[in-house]
Amino acid sequence: MLPNSNGNFTGKVAFVTGAAKSIGRARALAFVQTLTSDMAKTS
Repeated sequence: MLPNSNGNFTGKVAFVTGAAKSIGRARALAFVQTLTSDMAKTS
């Protein structure tokens, strides 16, 4: 997924599959943490 022209993912949607356990879960959690961190920086 590419960021918007301003460098963030505002207005984008991600559908994460395989996030029930193991590496998929870890990647999904890391993705959410990154997005919420980025959102906090822009607020």
